[in-house]
Amino acid sequence: MRKKGYNFVILTILSVLSAVSCKREIYTGVTEPSVFQNGRIFVNSNPKRASIYLNGRNTGQVTPDTLKWLDNGTYDITLKLNLYLDTKLQVAVNGGDVYTLFNDYSDQANQKGSIICNSQPSSAKIYLNGAFINQRTPYTITGLTPGYYWVQLTYPLCRSDSLHLTVTASSNTMVNITLDDTSKWVSYAAFNSPINSNYLSGIVADNKNVKWISNLGSGINSFDGVRWTKYTSANSLLKTDAVNCLAVDAGNNLWVGLSDGIMLLIGSTWIDFSANVKNASIFCAKIDKSGNLWLGTNNGLYKFDGTTWQNFTPSNSGIASTMIMAIDISDDGKIWAGTNAFGISVFDGNHNWQIWNSSDMQVGATIGNIVSSIAAGKDGVIWVSFSANDKLGYAGGVCAYSGGQWNVFTAGAIPTQTVKSIYVDQNNTKWFCTQSGLGKYTTAQTPALFTKYNTGLLSSNITGALIDNSGDLWITTNGGGAEKIKKGNY
Repeated sequence: MRKKGYNFVILTILSVLSAVSCKREIYTGVTEPSVFQNGRIFVNSNPKRASIYLNGRNTGQVTPDTLKWLDNGTYDITLKLNLYLDTKLQVAVNGGDVYTLFNDYSDQANQKGSIICNSQPSSAKIYLNGAFINQRTPYTITGLTPGYYWVQLTYPLCRSDSLHLTVTASSNTMVNITLDDTSKWVSYAAFNSPINSNYLSGIVADNKNVKWISNLGSGINSFDGVRWTKYTSANSLLKTDAVNCLAVDAGNNLWVGLSDGIMLLIGSTWIDFSANVKNASIFCAKIDKSGNLWLGTNNGLYKFDGTTWQNFTPSNSGIASTMIMAIDISDDGKIWAGTNAFGISVFDGNHNWQIWNSSDMQVGATIGNIVSSIAAGKDGVIWVSFSANDKLGYAGGVCAYSGGQWNVFTAGAIPTQTVKSIYVDQNNTKWFCTQSGLGKYTTAQTPALFTKYNTGLLSSNITGALIDNSGDLWITTNGGGAEKIKKGNY
């Protein structure tokens, strides 16, 4: 009986539920919570493009941009911008609000930088990005927005100099410039002039006093006293940047001796004569009084009279070698050609040749037979430098030929064993270009040696010298660019 009663109660309850369900719908699925509105933060800065970090993590976003889908809570925002100090901000997000953060770097004193300007000599004018700021050294320029600046300093009778530098927030950038005294010396190097390179091989001047400088592997520069011009294989028809020598003819045209030929520059027009010299390496070039061009090459001696090319070799003439390293022309018209191993060959311009080596010269075998340069003096004396060679037992040195006799030349401090070239100026002063400085020799004065230690030279490795039409002495170096010593200071 109890069992039947229990079942009745259950059935009654079910019947009641069934009756209710017929009158009202009942949802039997999962109940969804209320929709949550995520927070957003709009981040901006001046200047823009600052990287945005959220709680120390790089978001990959830059200002201006919006951080989205943020839960309620407090967030650390860090802005990172090149050259500026990091800026840290904090914001509490609540609900679906949009929060705006703006960082103005320009209003913050700690985001400014300074440039401390010093010079030797002091009291130099200061230019910032090309504008004179009405201040002189020593002086500190403050309150600068981080960025890139150009500071230039000028002082009377000195070469102006400048620096491109970077100013960062809350820091001092130093400028300390020594201004070259140009009242006597003027340096032209790659760091302070448009010259192609600091490694130069020689210099000549044309009848307009334009200086032409050959670079070791970097083409040619010309300088008219104001403007520098570059000639390279990249910006002109110069076939190679390997320039060995230069010569200016009577028409004021420039002959350019290359590692693989010879070219002529007439105004702005290039003419290639390399095929006429079998694309030889040109070591030296000279113009005689008749306007003939003479070239020393690895294929012998060449002559060009404006129409015909002529090649002198041991097989067709009395020249001692095909390797001609130096040339000069004496007042009597003779061609003096120095070889790399067989001394000197002298040509009278017709058919006669004379050979001079260390034995014939009677100057001792140790002087050697490797000629590095020849220069004809204004008094008829011929000056020849010889290179040293340890393997052959050659010490090198300088010899002078006068009155049919050769003599070994010594001149005190001038290191004659390392002479690369000899230049004789219009006053018959001899200039010896050595690896240790520029030697000066006159019969009336004590021989002198100009080096980087006692002058404004940037290198003592001298490759060429020239007195220009203004009386200024020009010097080319291997490693220190070019130097001008003004008339009256040498």
